Amino acid sequence: RELYVRPPELLDGVRNPLCDLGECSDQNCALCRLEKGREMVRPEFLEYCVSQIIQFSNEIGREGLVYCTLGCGCLYFDWELLDRLRREGVSVSQAWLVERGYNPRHNESGRVLRARSQFCSWFADMEIYAFPCARLLRQWVKAFPRVGQAHVVVQCDAVETLPILDRDKEFRRVVVRDGGINLQVFSQLLERRRPGPGRRRDPPRCAPVRRLLRREGGEDAEFRLEEECRYKDGQWVDNVQEQLSQWTNPNVHDDIMKYLQAEYR
Repeated sequence: RELYVRPPELLDGVRNPLCDLGECSDQNCALCRLEKGREMVRPEFLEYCVSQIIQFSNEIGREGLVYCTLGCGCLYFDWELLDRLRREGVSVSQAWLVERGYNPRHNESGRVLRARSQFCSWFADMEIYAFPCARLLRQWVKAFPRVGQAHVVVQCDAVETLPILDRDKEFRRVVVRDGGINLQVFSQLLERRRPGPGRRRDPPRCAPVRRLLRREGGEDAEFRLEEECRYKDGQWVDNVQEQLSQWTNPNVHDDIMKYLQAEYR
């Protein structure tokens, strides 16, 4: 419905209180669950996030988690994840939602605001704060330090938000606490179109990629990549090892290793 994969509108003849939540239905996207062979990408990423967050919550003890989601759209994945964490006994005290559609002038504003309303009703016992851009979240946390800092930052099918953590040192330092984790899944192009007339018109091939990063201390508050996997033939494979396996010339092995170590340090 409305270009999204959504829950049914009715459940046993009664309006579904979560029917306006949704996720991308673009079948050219590697994360679309409607595409044959990709049905389990999102469910498996959900399980991965649950296991990583449970492990992280055990590290910090009884402290309630502060959850931050960037580019959350119609919030279906975030609802799935937070509801599951709650059933697993993980305490989440706050959720910070960043979505450009929260700007009332945005063309998706109506859809994402309806989804946000249902999301907030479902988690009525949780403190939920919403922002139309990362800059306003950063300013808010800086102005009200009592709210704490995020333990977990999730970016699900939100590749446009990746530069926020890559380039905005102030955001990393202010919004995310030392040792906080970042969980990403996005659609990565495997090839580019050739320029000029006569090029293929089929969509370029792409594949799902997931990442786990952890925020380090220090002035730059950079994130260290701990794991990167690509979805291939129905399973997640280590992206670094996959790239290495495609190089067969032993003379360039050392150069490749140096490149990959720099790229994925």
